[in-house]
Amino acid sequence: MNIFRTFASVLVGVPIALLYALLVRLTFSSDKPFSLFLSTMTCGFLFLVPLAIGALTIRLAPKKLHSSYLYAIVGPWISIFIVTGGSIALYLEAAICVLMAFPLFMFLSSIGGIWVWVNRKNNNINKPSQNALLGIILLAPYIVTPFEMRIPANDSNRVVESQIAINAPVNKIWENIISIPYINAEEQGFSVFHLFGVPKLLEAPLSHQGVGGTRNLKFDNGLSFIETITSWDEFNSVSFSISPNENSPAPFNMVGGRYFAVTDMSYRIEETGDGSLILHLRSQHRLTTHFNSYAGMRTDFMLNSLQSYVLRMIKTRAENPFP
Repeated sequence: MNIFRTFASVLVGVPIALLYALLVRLTFSSDKPFSLFLSTMTCGFLFLVPLAIGALTIRLAPKKLHSSYLYAIVGPWISIFIVTGGSIALYLEAAICVLMAFPLFMFLSSIGGIWVWVNRKNNNINKPSQNALLGIILLAPYIVTPFEMRIPANDSNRVVESQIAINAPVNKIWENIISIPYINAEEQGFSVFHLFGVPKLLEAPLSHQGVGGTRNLKFDNGLSFIETITSWDEFNSVSFSISPNENSPAPFNMVGGRYFAVTDMSYRIEETGDGSLILHLRSQHRLTTHFNSYAGMRTDFMLNSLQSYVLRMIKTRAENPFP
């Protein structure tokens, strides 16, 4: 019973923090009438909301935890875990978006908790003043974001390069680069991002060889987009531009999105001199946010993981061709 009471007391403050998080998420949705003033893809949301959640969680914690510096750090994580898990379960956010934001949310929620802990230790700040400061933090996302959305976001064009060694004739590698027949379940490789909603590639048949040829890339969630050959050096390199397929039944913001778009990709075969070949895969993507540096680290990691997944599949097919 004592353990239950202790656990229950620790959770005091969490429900109200969760209600605040739900209110903010609903009002920051892309639906009108708030979409012109509030958006989740802003610094006001990504940086200030977890700060406020952490501060609210610790401000409403039981008195016996007020002096605990450790709880000020880890206590807000309870709210963040529930908020992120609930967002995925209720389809408020794509799992991949939650994964990319989660480390930042944990860090900033702890900052909010520590801020409350420091104020409580400061005898010069009375309780009404502490409450007023907390109110300012809770309102900050609504104050900052409308001004932020009036500031144009700059484009950031980023390049991700991956490579793999393949022990196979160059013509076999080339065949598997330019056209990808249907990939069955046994061939599908693994990328951690597949666990978070990123679809698996199914096939990419080529219309015809040479510049101007197109590939229709199809994924297991219905996503489809078109790759058009922009350069062709047979058995050496090939480049594609990427555009969304208008007939795709399942829109996905990975290509052609407002904030994130993969714009082109290329393959290059390098001879090593020891009998093996190195296959290089290079892609370029565009970010258009007010936090391109933070988002870029996450998108670079994600695309590198997905490119490695594709390269492993090509390696397996080239080294172990179908009979």
